[in-house]
Amino acid sequence: MSLKPQDVLVALKLVSIGDDQWSYTQLSKSLGISLGASHNAISHLLSAGLIYEKDELAIPSRQRLYDYLVHGVPSQYYPQRGPIVRGVLTAASAPPLVALFPPTLGDVAVVWPVANGRAQGAALEPLYRTAPKAAAEDAVLYELLTLVDAVRMGQAEQRDRAVGRGDVRRKAIDILGERILGPKKKAAKSDGVEAKAP
Repeated sequence: MSLKPQDVLVALKLVSIGDDQWSYTQLSKSLGISLGASHNAISHLLSAGLIYEKDELAIPSRQRLYDYLVHGVPSQYYPQRGPIVRGVLTAASAPPLVALFPPTLGDVAVVWPVANGRAQGAALEPLYRTAPKAAAEDAVLYELLTLVDAVRMGQAEQRDRAVGRGDVRRKAIDILGERILGPKKKAAKSDGVEAKAP
């Protein structure tokens, strides 16, 4: 059984929720997925070892989830680019990376296509279709999704936005490591070398 993109969205939402209580109804409503899909996602994530149960709670297996986001997601859910559209900023065009790699003249923003979006840029299909709406209501989830997009975009994103300004993908991996593993953990070499376990 392979993971579905909504399963990854659920895993990121669990990171965002942290220690707060949640229900399947709240989870499905906040992510715009069905109740059945939220149950299935938790089941899939448990089977994949990306979460575990403790006191009847689903807890992210942070190191395994981090490794999967960095090494599995980019190839399993490779970025699908599109034309210039209106939408919601993502990848290096959105927080937290945009503050580190501010756009310069000629840069084209990257956006999730959304009809009433406030930004214009090159379209990037979101990890899952409901991600833009879910991110609009959860700033932590939004930043996690934009970091994952920057990792997914990889070398293409580096060419687009990081010439002479550092490595966007590597910085995204480092920040994602801090968000998933904790601020004291550094994602050492992310291309083939795993970070230390928490």
